[in-house]
Amino acid sequence: PDIILHHFNTSPYAEKIRLILGYKNIPWKSVLVPNIMPKPLYTALTGGYRRVPVMQIGADVYCDTALIAAEIERRFPASPIMKSGGGWSEPIINWHDNYLFWKVARYVIGKNADAISDDFLRDRAKMMRLDLTPEANRAKGVAEAPYILSQLHIALGWLDEALSATGFIAGNALSYADFALVPSIWFLTTRVSDAPAMVESRFPRLADWLKRVSASGYGTREEISGEAALAIALAGKPEMKASGQAKPDEAIGISVGDKVAITPESFGTETVSGVVAAISPQRITLHWNSAEVGDVAIHFPRLGYVVSKA
Repeated sequence: PDIILHHFNTSPYAEKIRLILGYKNIPWKSVLVPNIMPKPLYTALTGGYRRVPVMQIGADVYCDTALIAAEIERRFPASPIMKSGGGWSEPIINWHDNYLFWKVARYVIGKNADAISDDFLRDRAKMMRLDLTPEANRAKGVAEAPYILSQLHIALGWLDEALSATGFIAGNALSYADFALVPSIWFLTTRVSDAPAMVESRFPRLADWLKRVSASGYGTREEISGEAALAIALAGKPEMKASGQAKPDEAIGISVGDKVAITPESFGTETVSGVVAAISPQRITLHWNSAEVGDVAIHFPRLGYVVSKA
């Protein structure tokens, strides 16, 4: 079955997956979704999960870009990206996702405060679990911008220096670690008008790295509607084997067949509920059903998600 990526064009994390698909030269179908709630077709497919992107293959739905990238690698091993980084790949990616990206996001808000709609700011404040009005969010972003820029100079300087050794984030060749750091640098340089010149002048190795990581483009992309994607899910059957061994997790007392709820640990407040179809140390798969898509399997990574019995 085809890869279907549900995303919006300005999503930094969708850019990461688009570039991986391009690097591996994989044809894919694109479904554009709203960047704020409500997303009725999207949440009908995902059981209520609202973060972007998700990858759909038939009646299997993969949430979170870390899991999406791993599944792409499993299904399309040519031009591998999951290479050893000397033990540093995962800590670097975690630092990016939990520190660097949020610094960049706050800076982008501050530098574009007048252009960002109230609806978008309300939506993102809710996702970040912040009790902020659009006016307060906008004012906070503007006030913080000079301080955050000083912090970005330090953080980007670390990356620029690290690239002096091998030209890549982890190891001597392009790997998942490089794609995983794309969201921050791409978002900064595409959403702040003077950022490309700043990166080019202050961090030339980082600027060159971004060009090399992006060189393959996005591959062959075909637009389809959300309705068409739901029809594909409705006509398909899930592949439960994709989540690995169906063994119980003794630490949290959850086994196949249990009813559970899954909630993002930090960004996002939505809960997806369903019956555990498979569970492993790295992944968990829920069986879920709706009138729009029939029976689907929704796959999550374990890292970064709270799983509890429903």
